[in-house]
Amino acid sequence: MLEDGDKNSLYNNQLPGYTYESPFLPQNNTTVVPSNDAYIYFNVEKPVRGRFEHSFFETGIAILTASGLGAFRGFLQGKQAALSHPPKLRRIVLINHVVKRSKLGNMVGVLATVYAATGIALATHRNKEDAGNTIAAAAVTGLAYTLPGKWSNRF
Repeated sequence: MLEDGDKNSLYNNQLPGYTYESPFLPQNNTTVVPSNDAYIYFNVEKPVRGRFEHSFFETGIAILTASGLGAFRGFLQGKQAALSHPPKLRRIVLINHVVKRSKLGNMVGVLATVYAATGIALATHRNKEDAGNTIAAAAVTGLAYTLPGKWSNRF
């Protein structure tokens, strides 16, 4: 036990008239923040995250943005469509339009996944990360979007 006023430990809990060391917390600074490469630190000179790690962020942001825009578009269309229905059904009509248009996020999520997977495959195959991978991944995603079928009819 530490005596009152002893401040040798980093994790002292000092209550009025009572001081103790926590048995659950590390007692020195070297174990709090390790100096090895097990953690990702922000470094401007050398990128610490690869294309694979960035793909999760890109795909998630694309899905959230597209779902929000689709829901907003569905809200506007549902508001117009609800005016022609009786008052008891207006809320249901509005919700149906919002849910139907929110599926835009699924479509954009598929395209973002195709873009990310193509970019990762190119970066792995070429063993370097440059603008060529990004342009090629965008071209492949554009070709996948313009394929005949039901893909381009979802908007």
